[in-house]
Amino acid sequence: MWKILGAAGALVLACAAPAQEHDAASHAGGLGDVSFENTGAPAAQQPFFRGLALLHSFEYDEAAEAFRAAQVADPGFAMAYWGEALTYAHLLWGEDDAPAARAALARLAATPEVRLARAGSARERAYGAAVEAFYTDSDLAPRVRAYADSMRSVAAAYPSDIDALAFAALAVMVSA
Repeated sequence: MWKILGAAGALVLACAAPAQEHDAASHAGGLGDVSFENTGAPAAQQPFFRGLALLHSFEYDEAAEAFRAAQVADPGFAMAYWGEALTYAHLLWGEDDAPAARAALARLAATPEVRLARAGSARERAYGAAVEAFYTDSDLAPRVRAYADSMRSVAAAYPSDIDALAFAALAVMVSA
């Protein structure tokens, strides 16, 4: 757990989001270098990377805009919808707009099963499953615990994935 918390703290202090996959990388406009392997179209990479960097920097409105731009560039890019959904949870401030997050998810597909089937890789599906667990139709506390458990599983399955470590650490802190 300390490894996870340390990774999240380093990311927050640096205000950058160095990630792991897609062999493409992007300088996210003063937010750091972002690299996150994914199956999105080339045109979706820059806005997706920017959204990810902004999400790690707690710039939720701008992150949502960037993820929506990635969706326009590649309407089937599931990670862009799951990223946008996360921008509606400001749990450190006690804010959660689950209806807005669910609306973003519904633009990808009507059900979690169909959305998860649209993931382009096993890793993307693991991230998607965590987001889907977070936005089930239940009270906030069990949703946060389910998300934290799912993100810990993603971090365990992909131990060099700094993004997974950061998202897991934040979820664990909020669920404690």
